[in-house]
Amino acid sequence: MLLVGACRQPDQKQPVVVEERLPVPTSTIVRPALVEDREVREFPDLASALAAIVPPGTRLLGIGELHARTDRPTVISALARFTNEALPALAPRLSHLVLETWTVDQRCGEVATRATETIQRQVRRPASTQSELGLLVERSRDHGVKVHAMQVGCDDYRAIAKGDDDAIAAMLDLTTAELGRLGAALPAQTSRERPLVVVYGGAMHNDRSPTPGLEPWSYAAAVEAASDHTFVEVDLIVPELGLADPATASQPWARLLRGNQRVVTVRRAERSYVVLLPESGTKASAGHGKGPRAGVGAAAAPSEPPEPPAPSAPPRR
Repeated sequence: MLLVGACRQPDQKQPVVVEERLPVPTSTIVRPALVEDREVREFPDLASALAAIVPPGTRLLGIGELHARTDRPTVISALARFTNEALPALAPRLSHLVLETWTVDQRCGEVATRATETIQRQVRRPASTQSELGLLVERSRDHGVKVHAMQVGCDDYRAIAKGDDDAIAAMLDLTTAELGRLGAALPAQTSRERPLVVVYGGAMHNDRSPTPGLEPWSYAAAVEAASDHTFVEVDLIVPELGLADPATASQPWARLLRGNQRVVTVRRAERSYVVLLPESGTKASAGHGKGPRAGVGAAAAPSEPPEPPAPSAPPRR
């Protein structure tokens, strides 16, 4: 699903020191670093950035994104860049990929279709979302990675189909529960050669230090033990989408988004990073536009469904 309208804008978290070699206004330097590590680093591409910030022993990686929307600039999405660049680099050690999406259960009848359409309309999802999800699923399987979607029951569809504020809350509750369930179950189902699980969704559900009041909508605490305390949170920010989003544009690192031509990582806290991607029109983003350009979507899953959810809990109703 990757619930665009409801997912938190990334980083209501502690601001960080900016490395001196970057031409950043001093207003972004808010407090001293608490560790010796450099807080901001530049990389030529997303693959090398992830290699630097995700330790080799990581069992669970939570990727969050600002979703593409029809009322925001048309860009090369974070999901397209993840599919084309990050996935091939992660694949040799990746066993399972969890997506914040679902395949419509026809057994639930018309209410399942209505709920899906309601979410797509409310979050202003681009029409190309479905094909972008399908491309990620296809390429993941080509690399031997098992792909998992959320499990949605008929009662869930009925709650979501109402389309009111309670429906949004129900969607957030469902998403958090399902991503947490899969994220906690799958690390035990990996191999020694491929010990990594990736959960890809919106930049709220993976928060290690959630904004006060949003704690119920983060799965991070639920998966910490299952990941052997190696869970890493990474939010991917497309500059054009970040600058168009008021909450993101107000962050202390937001000025780094303007004119950005490289991949920039900002360390917010232990095992918590924001990754600023190059602007879509820059040379650094060339070659990442193959395939769909919109952000991944909530309910529009590919026609060939992902793997069934891991059997770690009774089916939701």
